[in-house]
Amino acid sequence: MGKDFWNDVNNAYEKNRSALIVGLDPIIDSMPSTISNSVVDIEIFLTDIIDSTSDLVCGYKPNLAFYLALGKNGIILLHNVIEHIKTDYPELVVIIDGKFNDVSHTAEKYSEFAKSLGADAVTLNPYLGKDTLAPFMNKGLAIIMLCVTSNPSFADLECLMVDNEPMYLSVAEYANRWSEQFGSRIGLVVGATHPEVFGKIREKAPYSPFLIPGIGVQGGDIEKSVRYGITQDSFPPMIVSARSILYASSDEDYAQAARDKAQKTKLKINSLIK
Repeated sequence: MGKDFWNDVNNAYEKNRSALIVGLDPIIDSMPSTISNSVVDIEIFLTDIIDSTSDLVCGYKPNLAFYLALGKNGIILLHNVIEHIKTDYPELVVIIDGKFNDVSHTAEKYSEFAKSLGADAVTLNPYLGKDTLAPFMNKGLAIIMLCVTSNPSFADLECLMVDNEPMYLSVAEYANRWSEQFGSRIGLVVGATHPEVFGKIREKAPYSPFLIPGIGVQGGDIEKSVRYGITQDSFPPMIVSARSILYASSDEDYAQAARDKAQKTKLKINSLIK
């Protein structure tokens, strides 16, 4: 994997002709009937999903919470899953969705943790400011900041008015500003469940890549996700689907079912990219 995450995303996109990111979120109650709740079996399940979809995606996004819920073995599981991707599919990117951040000396430890697992990029809470982003950049990790999240109550805080505009537009403007100061793109998380915000955010952050969750089980707007997800300089969107692919089947054909769903999602995205 090269030093520039964004080049790596683009290269993976070109190689597999796919803007799809598969979320790797192990939910024990949703596992196929052939998979037990042991960490060993969960690892088999996740590696099967990776092996069956690796040529259909540009990367994977494990959500840290699902691994923390499994205790100390969950962190080992996350390490092993990322190691499998990096060993067998080094052209693909790994984004740890931890929504990290804290004051700078604590952010340093979060960045060390993410780097030790082999991540290429992380999702961050931007509300502590620029100095808390620097530790991640200094570790060579790309940053994707929360802008508009896909949950129903996103508006409670993200839509508070700041200088007569919703706060999420301030986040988009800061992404632009900090990108210039750090000399690297900064991505934005923009939930597909809120299509009304896409055009406004793209105007404020024309060159910020979008990581777009919510097109699967949450039923987000894939058309607007693709239309506004492309940057002004034609960088592709990163469209995330997790549960609808991982748990496409509850039987022993889960890997093939995941592949079929990923293929269908990829083709739908590609049909919308002009």
